Amino acid sequence: MFDSRLIPENVLYITMRDLKSVILRVNDSGFPRKSIPPHACAILISTEKMEDGSEDYVLSRSMPVALDSVENSLWVPDTFFMFENVYKKLNDDSMVAIFIGFVDEYAKYVGLLLSKDAQDSVCALTNLDASKDIQKLGHPFEKYPFLFEVSYHSQGGQEEAH
Repeated sequence: MFDSRLIPENVLYITMRDLKSVILRVNDSGFPRKSIPPHACAILISTEKMEDGSEDYVLSRSMPVALDSVENSLWVPDTFFMFENVYKKLNDDSMVAIFIGFVDEYAKYVGLLLSKDAQDSVCALTNLDASKDIQKLGHPFEKYPFLFEVSYHSQGGQEEAH
């Protein structure tokens, strides 16, 4: 289940816009779009005290990690395993979601946001043209079944094939 402080679609769109701009800058430098490696980052939330004593939430993401050496059906479980271990070692409980992004065979940028417990997800795609909007995918498992072949449940770290 997604953290109650999040609106998953908004977090997904913000993260995709941010990383899409990075991809476009890399592409402008001569790196082909289809060569952009799949990548993942942790979505973090923290509380900040305001001057008036109230609290506000701050949303951020970790640096993207390339997944090009990982088989695509293992992107989800490997990413969860990696980020859970990193934040557990840091004794940091700010991670609230995982983002996985990749450029598909049609040169569309796909983003998948998964809840911390891997039970909920939202997915969207966009053309890599700067003017195109991000579109939510209703059933991403039909278009990208490899993302859901193996699901990862963080309690106990058990992988289950589907």
